[in-house]
Amino acid sequence: MRSGVSASFVLVFLIVATTVAYGGESALGGEEPAIRLLLSPAPPPVPALKYQLLPTMYERRPGNAAVFYGRVKAERTSFFTNQELWDKIERAQDAPLEEVRSMEGLLTYEPWVLKDLERAGQCASCDWQYPLAEDGFETLVPDVTESRRYARLLNAGARKHLALGEFDQAVQTLKVGYALARHTADAPIITPGLVGVSVTGWMSDGVLELVQQPGAPNLYWALTYLPHPFFDVRRAFEGEMLCIGYQLPQLQHVDSAVKSTEHWRSQLQTTFQVFEEQLGNSEEDVARFRTMMALRMLRGYPLAKRALIAGGMSPAEVHAMPVGQVLLLESAQQFAACRDEHLKWTEEPYWTAAKGLEEAGRKSDHADRDWGAALPVMAFFPAHQAAAAAFVRIDRQIAMLRVIEALRLYGAAHAGRLPARLEEIAEVPIPVDPVTGQPFEYQLEGDVARLGGPRHVGRPLRYEIRFRPEGSR
Repeated sequence: MRSGVSASFVLVFLIVATTVAYGGESALGGEEPAIRLLLSPAPPPVPALKYQLLPTMYERRPGNAAVFYGRVKAERTSFFTNQELWDKIERAQDAPLEEVRSMEGLLTYEPWVLKDLERAGQCASCDWQYPLAEDGFETLVPDVTESRRYARLLNAGARKHLALGEFDQAVQTLKVGYALARHTADAPIITPGLVGVSVTGWMSDGVLELVQQPGAPNLYWALTYLPHPFFDVRRAFEGEMLCIGYQLPQLQHVDSAVKSTEHWRSQLQTTFQVFEEQLGNSEEDVARFRTMMALRMLRGYPLAKRALIAGGMSPAEVHAMPVGQVLLLESAQQFAACRDEHLKWTEEPYWTAAKGLEEAGRKSDHADRDWGAALPVMAFFPAHQAAAAAFVRIDRQIAMLRVIEALRLYGAAHAGRLPARLEEIAEVPIPVDPVTGQPFEYQLEGDVARLGGPRHVGRPLRYEIRFRPEGSR
């Protein structure tokens, strides 16, 4: 993507997300300090789904959410250019609730902006109409910038409601944010999905802050009623691969009967131009790239011929092909094989797919960096393993919130006590850790429960949970 938004965001994400993968260490020990939670027991609401964190079918309305999200800023330009108010919104992101409570005018915008965003979130569909077929890698995704801004606005509003003890309004604001996250990610490319991950993380952090407030409603069933998994990873991964096909149509129909050497030379030259535009950032880069490509083809042509013959083509048929066709055909077959090695894992749970995606990444890296393929097509592959790790982090965060709320349910039914083991909670199902497929780790020592799981993408998962004495605030 040539968008500064998409390119920089993915770059930063990949640097962070690929640095540390999830390991087998216990999260209940270690040097990282645990997040300390002071909770109050709370029974489930009646009816069970009194609170919702996404619009239901009953609230759906016809229309394209993308249009309504675009109108929010277009119709409220004076608000979005009010720097004084936006400075206050930024301070409200992580200021103590006592400070947020005293921020005058923080919610003056909310009635109409929240209504606009709520209307967008209730739309039955969301089509951002990204021109992937026409622009391929160069597709711009400016909408994600606005989504992140809307999310910060909603986060500030939710925290103001929490500070004022207005729990129902806080839940409603977070609900609008979760809908925004799903709609932002509702695109056949990964970048908007990663922004959706960020937005969802902010909303889930808001839920965690909410459930720590005295008198907060129990949101176990609201969290359980969210989609699992929260995002459609398959659509994003398939769309990324389609982008490669759109950008390199020369890899299509390369097994045709055209015998003209000039035709295949032209196809190969057009492919080189795409590589130069996407992989070279300066004249020096382009010069080095051209030298590398010349060497790569000299080495790759005989290897490509052998690979086609090993794949079932007759030697006579391969020897009769123009050089350009041999190089393009072998590259197309390598691309298809590596593509499917990535995509075949997308419907598997993360705990079974992680190693498969890691191995698929090694194969595509080999085909690119070690010249295992005649042309560097796999250089355009997104980092599926890192992206999958980011998506599952959201599922893990939601699952952990469900466990925390299950503890509050248990406490309400058992005189304010924490269970000795998670298996003692008979009131509701306890989710497993989406990263490992195993139960979350849990220990009770005195009146402190330690809850956690193995490190994942650099984030330790450790909580220390206490119940506040009855009647205290």
